[in-house]
Amino acid sequence: MLLQLPFRDFLILVILKSICIIQDPHDIALAISIDGAQLTMKKQSNAWLVLLLLFNPPPEIHYKHDGPMLALATPGPKSPGNMESFLYPLFESMAMSSEGIWMWDVVNSSYFINGAYICIALADML
Repeated sequence: MLLQLPFRDFLILVILKSICIIQDPHDIALAISIDGAQLTMKKQSNAWLVLLLLFNPPPEIHYKHDGPMLALATPGPKSPGNMESFLYPLFESMAMSSEGIWMWDVVNSSYFINGAYICIALADML
């Protein structure tokens, strides 16, 4: 699978495997993307979106409409003052999943430990 990836994605997975983050084929590498979006033309409202992008599948799937997962949306007339308070539950869940979660593999009829890791953070900065 690694040889079919473009250089950028191949390099990301090689680095993650070399620093022992991705140890098992079941492990999931994620990128978190945070960005604000203006909802109306009159600038009366905006929302902040947090997306999780999978880096394990081929790059054709990363940014397609089924690829990114919406983890959080904070609507409001103004930007959130403390984004960390909204992200805390997500980071808490990711910390638990990085320790490993027992799952059942139907194909192989066996249990395995699945880990999910936020490996890359993407955001707009002013």
